[in-house]
Amino acid sequence: MDQLTYQSRRTSAPVARPIERIAGGRFVLRLLFWCGLALAVLPWWLGTKPGSLNSTGATLSAAGRLTGLTTGYVLLVQVVMMSRLRVLERWIGARHLTRWHKELGGFLLIAILSHAALITVGYADLAHAPVLTTFGSIFSTYPDMAPAIIATGMLVCIGLMSVRLLRTAIPYEAWYFLHLSTYLVLLLTYAHQFSNGTELYQGLGRYVWIAFYVLAIVLVAWGRLAAPLWLNQRYRLRVADVVAEAPDMVSVYITGRRLIDLDAKAGQFFR
Repeated sequence: MDQLTYQSRRTSAPVARPIERIAGGRFVLRLLFWCGLALAVLPWWLGTKPGSLNSTGATLSAAGRLTGLTTGYVLLVQVVMMSRLRVLERWIGARHLTRWHKELGGFLLIAILSHAALITVGYADLAHAPVLTTFGSIFSTYPDMAPAIIATGMLVCIGLMSVRLLRTAIPYEAWYFLHLSTYLVLLLTYAHQFSNGTELYQGLGRYVWIAFYVLAIVLVAWGRLAAPLWLNQRYRLRVADVVAEAPDMVSVYITGRRLIDLDAKAGQFFR
């Protein structure tokens, strides 16, 4: 069996990557993000007729639908960015992906609360009813709203637990499994988008968003499940030994087959 050694040192510097490739990868990712966002909100643009925003309630409701589409899209992007796709980590860098994930997380928290508030206040104004009464009506009469409200609460908790002060106060395992519940959030919010969303109830917008969900599921399934299983099936990686070399460094000895083809280089992190 072949063997490779991975040394983990807290003070070690990352290996330099080709600057042109990294810069090009980030530009392409940003371009794809903005093009996808434009495609996501296009049904709202096409469905908002001139002169339809003729009252406060109509304007607030339209803004609520727009923030809803934006929130759903960013949530899908968040999941894909953390799907551990090799092409993303090689061309953009895992550190930058993590940083963008955190920045989008803060926006996502604000956007989902804005969506809920704008929709509720807008509907209340259109119905000339109190806000709390309107919220109760939305919760009890609109299809698939109960799971969506539960998902909103879960997403707010995930966002708050990502704040540095709170994150350091809880065990890493609790924070990790709380983040895994994002997949459940997607499942809980999926139905209400298509049963209540004016832009997604029928027409082109419905098929565009179904394609978004299918693409996200495929990418996550490949990055999180299929690719790791294929990697281990090919190389049969096993931890042979763990040696504490110094207070700030640990060596992990890994055995396997055809490890020369793995193309592992000194200084890289190994997942």
